[in-house]
Amino acid sequence: GDSWKQVFAFDTTALPASMALEFTYKGNTERDGKQLEVLDIKPRLTIQNDGKTARGKVSIRKQQGQGTLLFDNYKGSIHELSFETVVETEAVIGQNTVAQTVSTKVTLSNSRPE
Repeated sequence: GDSWKQVFAFDTTALPASMALEFTYKGNTERDGKQLEVLDIKPRLTIQNDGKTARGKVSIRKQQGQGTLLFDNYKGSIHELSFETVVETEAVIGQNTVAQTVSTKVTLSNSRPE
């Protein structure tokens, strides 16, 4: 199906970065008695300024992520969104190198809990 990207920039004092979400239309499905559009999501984090900070440099060593968005065309809103990312970074600060792995899971639902 068709694909497109949406980029969200966030500028923190420590490290300006952006998250690009690539959406790919996969068709439709029925859930909770509703016809919903199915989109695959691929998130990708980018660090700005070549990763240079006031204290050192940060780089992304490896990343992966995927998810799904179910869109309700009738209501014009998201019915359900879920994606996970794992990002491995390395920070060089002075003589020290720090490796970090961050796992993030995002879930959004428009249905009411039981």
